[in-house]
Formats: sequence, C-alpha cells, structure tokens
Amino acid sequence: MMKEIINNFEDLKSLMMAKKSSESPCQEKCSNNSNGSISHILKNTANIHFSNQNSLANPTPKNTLEEEASINNPVVYQTSISYIMKFMSLLLKKFEGELEFHQKNRKEITELRQDTVVNSLELEILKSMLYFDCFIIVNKQRNPNFLKIENIIQRLKLVKDLLEEAELQLRKENIQKTLSFFNESECQKSFAKLFPNSLLQNEYFCKICSEFWKFLRSAQREEPTHENIRVSFESIKLFIYGISFPTYHLDDFPLHQAVFDSNLPMIRKICARENSPVFYCHVEQCDPAGVTPLMLAVLLGNKDAALILTNHGADPKHRSYPFARTPLEESVKRKKRGIIKTLLRANMMIKQTHWENNKSALMDLLQNLPDFSFEMNWECDSKIIPFVKKVTPSDTYKIYKLGSSLRIDLSLLGWSKLQSIRGNSSIIFNGIGEEKGRLLLIDHEKGLSVDLFDDVCGLVLENKIDDLIKHEQMQSEIKTENLVFKPALNWRGDIVTHNIEGYPTTKYNAKGTFSVLLTKRNILVDFEFKTFPSFSEYFNSVTQEPLWIFQENKGINLTRIILTNFRNKVSFVQSDRMHG
Repeated sequence: MMKEIINNFEDLKSLMMAKKSSESPCQEKCSNNSNGSISHILKNTANIHFSNQNSLANPTPKNTLEEEASINNPVVYQTSISYIMKFMSLLLKKFEGELEFHQKNRKEITELRQDTVVNSLELEILKSMLYFDCFIIVNKQRNPNFLKIENIIQRLKLVKDLLEEAELQLRKENIQKTLSFFNESECQKSFAKLFPNSLLQNEYFCKICSEFWKFLRSAQREEPTHENIRVSFESIKLFIYGISFPTYHLDDFPLHQAVFDSNLPMIRKICARENSPVFYCHVEQCDPAGVTPLMLAVLLGNKDAALILTNHGADPKHRSYPFARTPLEESVKRKKRGIIKTLLRANMMIKQTHWENNKSALMDLLQNLPDFSFEMNWECDSKIIPFVKKVTPSDTYKIYKLGSSLRIDLSLLGWSKLQSIRGNSSIIFNGIGEEKGRLLLIDHEKGLSVDLFDDVCGLVLENKIDDLIKHEQMQSEIKTENLVFKPALNWRGDIVTHNIEGYPTTKYNAKGTFSVLLTKRNILVDFEFKTFPSFSEYFNSVTQEPLWIFQENKGINLTRIILTNFRNKVSFVQSDRMHG
C-alpha cells in the first residue's frame, strides 16, 4: 500500500473518493457474437454498409431475464492442455506465413500508398490496414514510426517467438489434463500456472490469451482448425497494425463498465494489469459507438476516472475515428473545468515524455553536423486550384545552428479557425551546456520567454482553459498525408541545383495531401446517461446504432473495398446523425 501511495498519490486520492469499490469481475450479460466482428473485416465473404438504422446483422444482446438466467446458471468452460496447444500451434503457423510474406515483400509494402494500384490480394489487405483510420488504438501522429515496415516485422517476430515459447511450455505439461472455469478471471488464473511471468507480462501474449478466451467462449466445444481460428488470427494481426475492432459482447468491455460504474479500483487494476480479472484490455479500445474509456469518463463527467486513465496512457487527443471529437474537445464542449485541466496536464506530460525520449538523439545529430545558418522560404501552391497561395499558410524560417544548439526565427505561430496566427517569435533549443536540453519559445513582441515543458503553472492552465471554453465552437487540425519529395526539374528535364553560401544544394518539390480537419460541436451523438440505469442498458443502446453495421454479402470481396471510401461514407453517416 505504501508503494502505491509513493508512486501514485493522485490515483490513491481517487480510490479513496470512490463511491463504489466493488472489485468483482464483470459478469457475462449478453450473448456471444464475436464472430460477427473481425471475421467480417478481412474475410472474403463480407461487405460493410454504413447506416444509422436500428437493424443489425448481429443478434442483439440478451434481455434482462436472460441475463439473470445466465448468472443463476453459469456456463462451465472445459478445455485440455492439448486443446490450448493446438490453438497456439495453428496461430504459430499462420504468423510464420505472415512474417515470411512481410519479409519477402518488404519493398512493395514500404512503397504502398493510398492511391497505389496492386494486383495482390494480400497487398490490398495490407494497404487497407496501413491507411485504415477507425477503431485505432495507437496515435499514429505521435508515433509516426509505428507503421514502418521494420517495426511491423519486429512485432510479427515477437508474436511468433511468444507462440513458440508458449508451445514449449505446454509440452512440459500433461496434455490430457483438463481445465475448468466459469469466467475469464478463472481462465487467467489457470494460465498463470501454465506460463511464466515473462510471458504473461507481455501485452502481445496477453492479447493472444484474450483471443483464446473469446475463441473458447464461442467455439461451442469445436476443436481449433485453420478456418475457425481465423477470427482470432485476424484480431491479433489487426492489433499489430494498431487497430482493435469492437465486438457485440458486453464482457469484452470491462474498462468501459468500470468507468460507467465509477469503479475506480477496477479501472486501475485493468489499466495496470495487476490482479486484473481480464487477460487484456487496451486503454484506447472503442465500443461499437466509437467511444473510448476516456471519452466515456468525459461524457459521464467522471474526473477521477479520467485521471486514472490518463495516468496509464490514455491520450486526451486520441481520435478513434475520422471526424470524431477527442476527449479534450468533448470536455471543452461540456465546459468541465476540472476534467479539462486533468486532460491538459496529461497532454503536456505526453509531449514532455516524447521530447525527453528524443532530445538526446537530436543533440547528437546537431553535434555531428557542421555549423550553418540559412533561410527557408515555403509556401503552398497548386496548378489545378486557383488562389491557393492566398488562403494557405506560408513563412520564411531563419535557422541558425551552433554546436548542438539550434535557433529558428518564424512568424507563423499557429492555426485557428482556418486563420493563420502571426507574430515574431523564436524557438531555441539549448544543446550540450549549462541549460542542456531546454526548449524555449521567445516572443519578441511581448518580451516573454517560456520553457515549453517546465513553465506550465496553474495560471497558464487556467488561462488556457478560459481560452478553450471561449472558442470551443470549432477546433481545427492540420494533417498531411502521402508526402513525397522529388527533385525539381527545369524545362530541359535536368535537376535544379543552386550554390548557397558555398553549399551545393538541390531544389525539391513536395507533393501530398494537405487537409484541415474541423471538429464541430455536434459531431458526436450525445447520450443522456441518466436514462441508462446500468452499463448493460447503455451497451444495448450503442449496439442498436453502432458506428457501422456488418452485413454478409457473398461474392463481394471486402478486402478490396476495406474502407477505401471510408472517409466519405463515415462523413455521410455523421451528416445523417447530425440532422436526424
């Protein structure tokens, strides 16, 4: 207990304030239908339709009487060591093939773009996953290297190694031994006796175990085969790509339930994976309505739940699907000052952690470069769209480098409501020396100097909150995609070169997509939580109108249309909902 007090005083404060401290695992309250989720995404016999109708291709969850019956007469799940081993062995073969394909086609995968035409079904699937932007669990803007082919291959190797180690551990056991349990918590305790902590503490192995539990729950005593473990394989594969599709099974959302019930001890257990009743639950996992646990905490006005979630990695600026509001934007809309302050602090901590992890590499890079100074003029132009220069930002950067320190003078300070914010400022990075690693913003007009990470005081936060609440009606976000640099050519087809201050230089043109994402007040469907007496009632509601609906349509290959037009379709859905 003393360790928790020392390591996380704010979490302990939240726990003491909790009105409900039940630590019992979530009970099974709805019928299993996990086969209607992932298998419909990458299987070749499904199609996606976006709709805001109340029809579902999946069965609706059980009603209250059926819930009571399942609680009074719990299902006993039985499995053998050989059954578990077969499941792991089949997964291993699939991931060995997946790893071999990625290694063999490394170059083709690296060159995949949204507009790339491919003739291979496998490459079409990978392209869809690379540019899929719904139900994401990794903020790819903060982690741009996540989808680099080297990192994907590294994660595939890790999963393969984990499965191999699990198989070796199982071979040491009596393969005819039978295991029995009523729920996921008991299954987890049984696995703790089979596998070492080195495996059980790895999030990818926890994900594998979680998929085994879902398979066992839905298999109806069928033996694992290459075909019926496809859902499990696809779910893990999508997880490697930072995607987690929601199911229609209530028990797959224990973190949402803990947030809804304000069960703060359970939230912390699941997030920290310490005595958690479930194998694995990602902190950014979405429910069928695209609501993450942090977003749910904001919608409920639960500051303590938001604090615990952000302390365990929930991103206040995580956008779970296109055009959705972020938790920070939602809290600003609702004018919840306490939650806004919590999320702003968490956002600063994320930025500071990212900076601390990368500033040493930046100092080393600068130290090894010769000293220089130059001006960089940049602007946006288009040969198709007229007057682009007048409505898009432009600036002249003056850059000075000395030793491992860097200074950038600029006039474009930001972007608000489609308007550029101008000023006279400098960004100074202090390299090796007395103030090593400090990043300063100098406002020459106001005569102010701000440490971008150390000067976040209470007054600054309060002023920031006031500004956000005042201008909350529209937030904007600039996004660039498919940016490619190519040498500029003159009329003869030769590469354009210049000699600048004794340095031979080459002119490059940048080509890509420049978009401004506007988040308006009425994008997210607002739920009146007072009308939901329990989490199961809320969950039943969101499954009646999910973000998208899966419908079988044999003969149409979903992998060729996995949301290549997703942005347009989801925007139509949101438009229907806003006017509905």
